[in-house]
Amino acid sequence: MYCNQCGAALAQDGRFCTSCGAQQQGAIAAPNAASPRTQLVDGSGNLEVQLMSSMDADQRNMFQYQMSAVRKSPGTASVLSYFGLSRFYLDQPGLAILQLLLCFFIVGLIWWFVDIFTARRRTREYNERRALQIAAAFGVTR
Repeated sequence: MYCNQCGAALAQDGRFCTSCGAQQQGAIAAPNAASPRTQLVDGSGNLEVQLMSSMDADQRNMFQYQMSAVRKSPGTASVLSYFGLSRFYLDQPGLAILQLLLCFFIVGLIWWFVDIFTARRRTREYNERRALQIAAAFGVTR
């Protein structure tokens, strides 16, 4: 059986994942090779899973709780970028105001256009920064 949260292999009667600490309520028989869960298992770069691997169960639970409170959605950031609002969403109000003021000029329009295509990456970087800050509070580093 595999964890329905991170895709890690579970113990035969495991109620909690030893990798991410998630409670199991119907674990999956085998992860889909094309699913994001498989990417998490093979270590292809999910920073949150990497940080949680060096935490005990209580730290993992607290880390997941705190991350769920601050995690931003790449989809929401992408939609907001069409209106020039993704910088507000990603806690960059100074840049957001500057971008909105400059949208009346060519430079601002170019900046807005580029932001539409970089919103997902900026959201991922924001989430990674927040994960590192929260993990540092537990004494865990990359």
